[in-house]
Amino acid sequence: MANLIRHFCKSNLANCIRQVTWSHFERLIRVEEEKVRNYYLIEAAIQNWAVRTLDRNISTLYYQRLISTQKSCILEQKTEKITSEFTQVPDDL
Repeated sequence: MANLIRHFCKSNLANCIRQVTWSHFERLIRVEEEKVRNYYLIEAAIQNWAVRTLDRNISTLYYQRLISTQKSCILEQKTEKITSEFTQVPDDL
């Protein structure tokens, strides 16, 4: 427990910690990746997630789905930019 508190205090998440309950922490401890755990902590605090909402988002891999969606949008934009040169019809045809 002391290590958990030290970790969160070091990482500027102290404001978020004050806004969530012990039940939230019980769920967050189970998330292995620190980056993902911090995301859920920040979102739970900012969005005022209930424990059930946090549970659902963790169990449905909300963070991973969000990241994959963002990556696919970026990839689509890059592809569209690259292929736009080939899809333009010259005026003199």
